[in-house]
Amino acid sequence: MVVNKAKSGKEGTKGGKQIKEENKHTYERYWKFIAGVYTFTVLIQFIWRYDSIGWVNWLCLGGASVVYLLCMMTVQSMLTSGLDINADSGVAEHIKDIIGLTVICQGLSNISLYFLFLWLVIPIAAFYKLWSSVISPWIFQEAPAMTDKQKKKMERKNQTQFRKY
Repeated sequence: MVVNKAKSGKEGTKGGKQIKEENKHTYERYWKFIAGVYTFTVLIQFIWRYDSIGWVNWLCLGGASVVYLLCMMTVQSMLTSGLDINADSGVAEHIKDIIGLTVICQGLSNISLYFLFLWLVIPIAAFYKLWSSVISPWIFQEAPAMTDKQKKKMERKNQTQFRKY
């Protein structure tokens, strides 16, 4: 039987040294994921299936390489800035999601290239977040309520316009 005890008081914060060590461990772990799936893909597609390789394979390998390099360079710059890349929210979380999805897509592309369509989740999710947090509230926001003084001014303005015609 498991008993969950509620924590009382404030949750402890991490120190700078602990954050740096966890960041370093996370950074190295992602490089290992990338190197593993990249090596596996090169072995499977470019050595075992070399006779059936096409331009799509080259394009996808190059695209994955660009995604990996850009994401890892961004994470590296966050590390040198002293930011916590293991935070539950923020840019680092999105970058780690992109790396994870790219690793999964590249690994599954060894079975079928149609698994690369999973990469479309990234722009769809980005558009959804942009729509729900920026565009939709901006378009569908209600007009600010007018004060009594503004209403009277508007009425006088409308009356003068109707008198002209």
